[in-house]
Amino acid sequence: MAGTGTGRGSGSGAAIASAAIGEEVKLFLQDGTVFTGAVFSYDRKMDCIVLEEPHPQSTLKKDVRIVKLSLVTKIESLTPAPSPEDIQKLPVLTVEKAQQREREALRKAKEELSKIGKGVTPEAQQLFDTLCKTYKLRWNGKNIESTQLGIVISPPYGPDNCTGTDQMALKRIKQIVKTINERKQ
Repeated sequence: MAGTGTGRGSGSGAAIASAAIGEEVKLFLQDGTVFTGAVFSYDRKMDCIVLEEPHPQSTLKKDVRIVKLSLVTKIESLTPAPSPEDIQKLPVLTVEKAQQREREALRKAKEELSKIGKGVTPEAQQLFDTLCKTYKLRWNGKNIESTQLGIVISPPYGPDNCTGTDQMALKRIKQIVKTINERKQ
C-alpha cells in the first residue's frame, strides 16, 4: 500500500493484493461497518482478508477477523507496510498442541459450567460466586459444598444453614454468609 491515509476502492483481490502483511488498515464494508487491524493474511481463492485486531481485555492477545473481500467497499492504509524483517514468523503449531489447547478449553468450560447452580435463586448463585473466589466449592443439588473445608450450606443459605465438622472453618463461613446476606438487605 502506498502510505498512511491512502485509500482504495472496491473489495477486489487486486485492490487487496497491494496490502502488505502487517500493515494497519481500515476496512469499510457495504453495510457501513468499519474494521481496523493489521493485515494478517489474505486468500485470493477464498476472497477473504484476515485482520489481527487488538483484544479488548489484553495487550498480550489479539482477535482475528476474517472478512469477505466482496463486502469491502474501501481499504484505507493507516500505517506504512512493515519491512519483511519486522514481520514475525508464524509459530509452528502441531496437531497435538491444537488438540491439547482444545482439551484444556473444554475442561475450563466444563469447570465454569459446574459453577452454575441448577434451580437455585440468584441470591444463592451470588453467594456461591462470592465464596468461590476464596474457597473451592461445588454444587450438590441445591447445596453449596466445600470438600476442602467439609462445609455444607443449604437453602435458604443463611448462617444457620451452614454445617460442618471443622468448627473454625464453620465459624468463618457462617460469618461470611452473614455478612453477604446483610449486604443484600
